[in-house]
Amino acid sequence: MSASSFRRTTPGRVLAGLLLAVTGTSLAACGSNSEEPTAPESSEAPQGSPFAVKLDGPNTAGVGDEVTVTLTNVGRLPDAYQLLVEPLGAAKLDQPNVHASPEESVDVKVTIKQTPVSIVVKSVGGGGGEPIGQLTIN
Repeated sequence: MSASSFRRTTPGRVLAGLLLAVTGTSLAACGSNSEEPTAPESSEAPQGSPFAVKLDGPNTAGVGDEVTVTLTNVGRLPDAYQLLVEPLGAAKLDQPNVHASPEESVDVKVTIKQTPVSIVVKSVGGGGGEPIGQLTIN
């Protein structure tokens, strides 16, 4: 094969190869009609409730005892909380209103005046004042 015939056929073969490659790639990218589109995966995707709380504290205490209740924001968003005592007057809270970022904990001192007593937590930030947690101390 001469150099001149090589030059004449090479551009044609290269062009044909490129067309095949481009066509094959775009057809492969289309996929079949039976495949459903998938959402991109993200390790940052929010999970769980935006406003949730976990209360930890003792199950029992005596009248006059001072105990610590730990409130932990287990929601996805920062929130403001109001802690209430039921029945009214059964305990004294050193912090009836607290704020916490996600995964942040706040300790609240509780002086027991009668048992049983329940500490009820309401989300007053983004949670709209709804009760979202409770701890009963006998």
